[in-house]
Amino acid sequence: MGTFFELFLGNWYCWFKSFYSDYLSQYLWGYNPVSGAYDLELRYNTIGLYTLGISLLMVILYYYVIDHPRFCKWWSWLIVALVNSAIALFVGYYCVQSDYDAGKIPDELLYSRDENGEIIQYLISIPGECWSFGISNMFMAFLFFIILSFLLHWWSRVAKYSPFIKF
Repeated sequence: MGTFFELFLGNWYCWFKSFYSDYLSQYLWGYNPVSGAYDLELRYNTIGLYTLGISLLMVILYYYVIDHPRFCKWWSWLIVALVNSAIALFVGYYCVQSDYDAGKIPDELLYSRDENGEIIQYLISIPGECWSFGISNMFMAFLFFIILSFLLHWWSRVAKYSPFIKF
């Protein structure tokens, strides 16, 4: 399937896989039901890098642009983290919905068909699965925000101890 770094973000997303179906997860891993191999685009990495980039921008915004004594409290950090998570919710929704609209998700992962080609069952329910993946992306963004806060808060002039306790 790929190297460790190619699979890293996908493995993180699998922590929240209970929010959406296995069929959507197979698509996001790049599974091609025609060839039986994982030779399609690994969407977990693409969406994960978008989410990581947005989280990085929000951390930089909080610690280096806003960086004001009035906003160096835990609640202001939480507000920025929640805004970051809300943006990630819509990014996750949009990425899956746009792939569906563009026809990138293989039919074999979307529908179960009978011998006549009639749809028996929808395997991925759109837009419900889009929102469900968006929720898992929201949790990923919150994790990214926490990790990036630990890494980047030290060089802030005012908010270097926000939301963490000063030792």
